[in-house]
Amino acid sequence: MNIQYLFLLTLLQALVTTQANTCEGNASNLCNGMINTCTGEGLCVVNTSSGDCCLLSPAYGSNGCVSSQNALACESQLGSTSVIVDDLGAADSQPAQSPTSTNAQPTSLSIVDSPSVTAIDSPSEPCYNIEIGLIFDASPEETRWEITKGQRNSIEYANAIVVKESPFYDPDQDYVEASDTHIVCLPSGRYTFTIMDRNNDGMCCSNGEGRYAVTYKETGEIITHGASFAQFESVSFLVPYEAPPLSDIDGDGVEDRTKNVIPEMILTDDGSPLPTCPNEFGLHLETDDYGIETTWELRKRSTTGFYEDGKVVASGGPYTSDFTYDVSYCLYPGSYTFVFFDWQCDGLIGNKLTGSYTLKVNGHNVHTGGASMDNYWEEVKLEFNNEINTKVDVSSSGSMMMFASLVQCFLVICAALAL
Repeated sequence: MNIQYLFLLTLLQALVTTQANTCEGNASNLCNGMINTCTGEGLCVVNTSSGDCCLLSPAYGSNGCVSSQNALACESQLGSTSVIVDDLGAADSQPAQSPTSTNAQPTSLSIVDSPSVTAIDSPSEPCYNIEIGLIFDASPEETRWEITKGQRNSIEYANAIVVKESPFYDPDQDYVEASDTHIVCLPSGRYTFTIMDRNNDGMCCSNGEGRYAVTYKETGEIITHGASFAQFESVSFLVPYEAPPLSDIDGDGVEDRTKNVIPEMILTDDGSPLPTCPNEFGLHLETDDYGIETTWELRKRSTTGFYEDGKVVASGGPYTSDFTYDVSYCLYPGSYTFVFFDWQCDGLIGNKLTGSYTLKVNGHNVHTGGASMDNYWEEVKLEFNNEINTKVDVSSSGSMMMFASLVQCFLVICAALAL
């Protein structure tokens, strides 16, 4: 056993000891030292940003904390994961294929066809798949959706032609804070999707954190997504769907349709694209059967040590299910943190499919993850050290050393390495 390994093991033991003691004797003393333990009131966890004990709400407690096996529950401050890469370009081994998620999924819901539309649609007419992804808040019985022909919804226009619609979701069928997806095949034409909440408080955030997404299965493009609205929210779109050009009309730094941050292209002094990118960030993503749960951010590294304090330079999601995405961006040199989110805390493990993500630096695979998560998020530290030369006479693009290091080993993976 070499000195570096002994040092790492000692450091990990110290970290684990520190975590295990922070819950005792704090001001609230609710958990009384019982980290990740189910109690009658809920689940005790450690808030790693403050070192205090915190007790999860009943939504994650009395209703969701049924055994000690559920102790590693969804808590955004519980921790992060990362790895150390010794040599750039050494691809990570693929994660072991895990069984399908053991999380309870809602029972099948009957989606209603409009009889009038069924009568006029030709059976031989080709159709295109649209996916509706939902994560419910604590009141699924308030939520329903519809797809109508044209640009009118049935709430404002009684004569709107409803093509597909859902009933309000029954909480007794396990829809409370659960994920669900529906595939709807639509013939060519213009349609309007409308999400409704009969309590006029949307799906977020007064009664849980729900959200919805409508995606085009043929290309994986986001048509619309959201969470906060009042009585209803509508968007019209054409099928087949062609994504409009990216835009930021209000100038808030977020793309209007996808609501994601898209980095500006780095240009040479004469305004043309760089002939080669010395700091290329890449993401290869394979979604499971709940693409609505998956989002990510790439942030500038904060000096505080908390990823939330770093500026978001790129983001993505939510996604369509059972789809493969490849994105890449050219970055300025600096320290970055990639943060991968799963809104049900079970990673890219669905009922039928297991996905994963792979981070790339200048085309080299440097980290694969996402297939097994006990938490709401995991993070990977990235360091890009190559200078950007924007002069027009850039040459010797292949002589630059391609370097990116993943630093900071955190508890989840490192503890496994120490066993």
